[in-house]
Amino acid sequence: MVTYLREPTTIDEQISILKEREMIFNDDNLEDVRRNLLDVGYFRFKGYCLDHYRAVDIFKEGTKFDTIYNIYRFDERLRLLLFQLIEHLEFSYKAQIGHHFSLECGALGHYAESNFSDGLLHTSWIENLEKAISYSEKRNESYSSHYKQEYDGDFPVWVAFELSNLTDISKFYSNINGKLKNEIAKKTCGYRREYLSSWLQSISVIRNICAHGGRLYNRNLPIFPKLDKKSQKKFEINKIFACIYIMKNMCCNDNYWSLFQRNLQILVDIYIDDIDISKIGFPENWRELLQ
Repeated sequence: MVTYLREPTTIDEQISILKEREMIFNDDNLEDVRRNLLDVGYFRFKGYCLDHYRAVDIFKEGTKFDTIYNIYRFDERLRLLLFQLIEHLEFSYKAQIGHHFSLECGALGHYAESNFSDGLLHTSWIENLEKAISYSEKRNESYSSHYKQEYDGDFPVWVAFELSNLTDISKFYSNINGKLKNEIAKKTCGYRREYLSSWLQSISVIRNICAHGGRLYNRNLPIFPKLDKKSQKKFEINKIFACIYIMKNMCCNDNYWSLFQRNLQILVDIYIDDIDISKIGFPENWRELLQ
């Protein structure tokens, strides 16, 4: 095992390192640079520099601190915008999947293994639900205590979904028996079940990246959504645009989507001089594709 020997550096030392690597600074604005580096963190800032090196520890000619910083701010605001949309989709699909499932299988149908394709996955899901119930009691959620005391711990599916996270909802849907799963897909997004299963999984991954401040700009995502062959030819499927595209198909509220689309266009326009939209998978006709 190698011992870590690097010593901490001051903000001014970090600026000197970047200057030695040929990054360009506005010397009249160094106080802002110090504040921004302290605000972001040198290690985090370096992640946004990776695409701007021409050699080891040497930046490409003309690389400016302000450009990298603006890319960072764009990425930050993009995460916030996407997180808001994904939260909307999460509650929408919790409500819709829970509604259609309960009408077909009953309020407590999620406890019956017969309603699911894989018994082991169902058992794992129920175990996660019990953990969520226990956690909600520690948070003093009144509705959790109510169902625990009044109904001997039986939680109807709509309450179980309220306690579940998006990843659990994705796993739940993917394990529903085939016929019902297809009916739910058609009644929600209008696509086949294999698409909705993939899309729920994809947005749950993006949700977690956004929630934990992960980088979206210039990143190949660890998972990409299922797309038809025609759509696959329009843009890269391993960048964030592919997920934004499928969220358009998932969003059942036209007004909400229009608001998101407008805010996204404003965000891109604000930073267009510093960002490269191809780094997030946006094709030239991205505005048209999201209409």
